[in-house]
Amino acid sequence: MAVNYSIKELKELSSLLTEKTGLAFHEITHSFLKRRLNQVMSRFLIKRTNQLLERLDDPQFREEFIEFFSVESTEMFRDAGMWRNLKQILLDCSSSPVNIWFPDVSSGEELYSLLVLVEEIKLNDPIKILANHCSSEGLRKVQSGIIEAKKWDINTHNYKRFEGICQLEDYFIKQEGDLKFRPDLLAKVEFKKNFILNNNSLIDKQDIVIYRNSLLIYSKFFKEDALNIIHNNLKSKGFLCIGIQEALPNHSENVFEAFDLKNKIFKKK
Repeated sequence: MAVNYSIKELKELSSLLTEKTGLAFHEITHSFLKRRLNQVMSRFLIKRTNQLLERLDDPQFREEFIEFFSVESTEMFRDAGMWRNLKQILLDCSSSPVNIWFPDVSSGEELYSLLVLVEEIKLNDPIKILANHCSSEGLRKVQSGIIEAKKWDINTHNYKRFEGICQLEDYFIKQEGDLKFRPDLLAKVEFKKNFILNNNSLIDKQDIVIYRNSLLIYSKFFKEDALNIIHNNLKSKGFLCIGIQEALPNHSENVFEAFDLKNKIFKKK
């Protein structure tokens, strides 16, 4: 049964969740927070808020709870035009190595798409890929490489629109009814548990940041803070890819310029 939270109750609870997890639950939009809270409480048979807060003292449950609030990418090569343009950006990149950062790799599809792209263009220069997520449970799922078989048709359709040069199945092995992304390609990624607001200064400046569809659930204050951190970690003339339905705050026009506005690729000024 759904729990009906008032705005005041959501504000109080989101502040408590921030204290319990160290993450910015107080910056999540109320509609998304309310929807996911009801899903969590239904899934784990939690009837009252105080029960939820008590359960969050358990580290394993806390990791599952955090992972449940991820905004997942459900398709490989979603928005194929963006991936085609990203391919050309990589081909034109003169850095060595090429540094690419996923501040929130909430599910594997975007990362697997990038790894396929990199494998197909065969760059002479090495590529360093850093994938962050705020939940160790979320990272575990991405590192497993598992994609549900029911998603295969849309993934292969998107791959064709991307104009890939192989067959998408070449990058997967069958495993117990599902498909598993090739471990040799996943081994090229550095996975690290971290939250974007804790990444003010990475060791290496980045050529490309892929942060798609993660801004939608947050307040404008969080968006501004997150984009400032991304800007600080990008090389001069580095690229930022966000979701097709997302927009940069107005003040970002001073530090980013549109490279491909339709596909939401921006370039650091």
